[in-house]
Amino acid sequence: MVPMPADVTGVYSSSSNTLTFSSLSISVANGSNETYTISAYYATNSSLTENQTFVLSLDGDTDLTVSSTGTQMSGANASLSNGTGSTVAIIATQLLLTTPPADTRVVDTNDEVLSGSSFLTQPVVIARDAALNIDSDFVDLVQASISSGSGTLAGTTSAAAAAGTATFSTLRYDASADGETLILSFDDQSSGAEGNLGAVASASLSADVVATQWVFSRQPVGYFWRFW
Repeated sequence: MVPMPADVTGVYSSSSNTLTFSSLSISVANGSNETYTISAYYATNSSLTENQTFVLSLDGDTDLTVSSTGTQMSGANASLSNGTGSTVAIIATQLLLTTPPADTRVVDTNDEVLSGSSFLTQPVVIARDAALNIDSDFVDLVQASISSGSGTLAGTTSAAAAAGTATFSTLRYDASADGETLILSFDDQSSGAEGNLGAVASASLSADVVATQWVFSRQPVGYFWRFW
């Protein structure tokens, strides 16, 4: 009898939806049986979709091609599958700032954001795993804070993630001086469903203070002369 093959790798074709094992030698004695296990895994862990289901099935009557001699199928084999399938579960391990704050209204082109106004481009933070797949079950609250800078953060400083993405809406920075540098930090809630992920920081940004009005810092003083 031919020894049972072990750890033979097949090639999957997405166009024909077939799994091919080239030169696989299986011999089963007449009237007896053998058990083989087919396992499927991802060739790459990137570009996966959360909660996508994969079903592996095998029909020995019609979907299995064997040589014209030797071991043949009886013609009454029941179909096999992994039941309802295997579901992809993506668990976030990191936060990524995919869209940093920015503003095209700055007057000084060396600055990235405008002080005192909601960022024209609001920050976007995404929860991903090590292979950069988006964890669409991530719905934690993401909080923005100042990591470096002497100004104040205002507007809506938190955003609830939806489908793994937290998009801020009215976040702004009020600088204490023109051209002030700042670094913002974004962190999820420690009690979130995916655990406590590490905070992610923006690059160093510079805030442009743009005047919108004239203000007297000292009122003019007048003199009244009286002559007798």
